[in-house]
Order: sequence, then structure tokens, then C-alpha cells
Amino acid sequence: MKETDSGVIYHIFTWYEGKTIELLGNLGYRSGICTICQDDLLRVEIFGSANEYCNILYYLPKNGTELEILKQFFSMQNTDDATKSDFFWVSSDDKEISITEEQYIEYEKKYVKQELKYIDGTPENIANIVDLWEE
Repeated sequence: MKETDSGVIYHIFTWYEGKTIELLGNLGYRSGICTICQDDLLRVEIFGSANEYCNILYYLPKNGTELEILKQFFSMQNTDDATKSDFFWVSSDDKEISITEEQYIEYEKKYVKQELKYIDGTPENIANIVDLWEE
């Protein structure tokens, strides 16, 4: 086993009833950046348009086969100065709420990347992972 603390996540799968199920695919580095955060949340950072930036937090319910959105937070860049943002908001339960830049920064700090470990996909390792899930 080798350790790694960075890398691009291109697809995310789960295992259900003996089959792999794709949860989040075709992300790559062009479509968005996906990181695994605390509490097994997935944070996907996406540029929605030329000046809109979005963070989507997903979770997988226990025994679930589809990711669900927990929360989204957004910023809109200043059209005159791309180093600044003018508007910030959070979306949860289909409600959009304006927030301050400081609150936006707190969201960014709250959902940070966990260090990941790389495990070779050998039949033995896969069997051990499946055994852990079934406990």
C-alpha cells in the first residue's frame, strides 16, 4: 500500500448487492474538483459560468445507491476585478440565503479535504474491503 494526499477523482462508485454503482462520474479536472471531506462528505467545486463559483456537498445515505445534496454555497465574481467577489449565498433545502464573505470563507474552511490512502485494486484487497462493509 502506498500513501497519497492528492490526486484527481474522476469517478466515484459504491458497492451494492454484489454490483458496482457509479455515484459521480465524468468529473475530471475540467468539469470540477472533487474532494472527500470530514464525515465522508464529497465536496465538488465547479465553475458554473465565467464568474460564478459553486461548491456542492454530497453525502451517500446508509445503504443508498444515489448521492444526495446536503448543501451548496456560491460566490459571484466582480465583473471588473476577477480577484474579488461581490455576492455570496448558500442553498439548502431548496432555499437560497445571502451570506457575507466571512460566512462563505467559514464554509470553505469547514469542509476541507481529508488525506486519502491509495490501496491497489487486487482481488484480495477488494475482498477485504467488501468484508468490512458487510460487518
